[in-house]
Amino acid sequence: MKAIHWPHGGKPVVLVGHQPYLGEVVAQLLCGQPQPWSVKKGAIWWINSRNRNDSEQARLKAMMTPSMLATHD
Repeated sequence: MKAIHWPHGGKPVVLVGHQPYLGEVVAQLLCGQPQPWSVKKGAIWWINSRNRNDSEQARLKAMMTPSMLATHD
């Protein structure tokens, strides 16, 4: 997380990659340690950081997969 200065970077970061690295990065951001999470191809994860009671917190604001955006007849 040093490369993106998480959680103190102050600017949006877009990560693009492949499994298993994306799942590990998402887990690292939300849980503080890499874990083998599954991330669907083309999924969008919106994660932000906040300081609450002098503690940094990561929050999952939204997650969407391409099938969630598909229209159905």
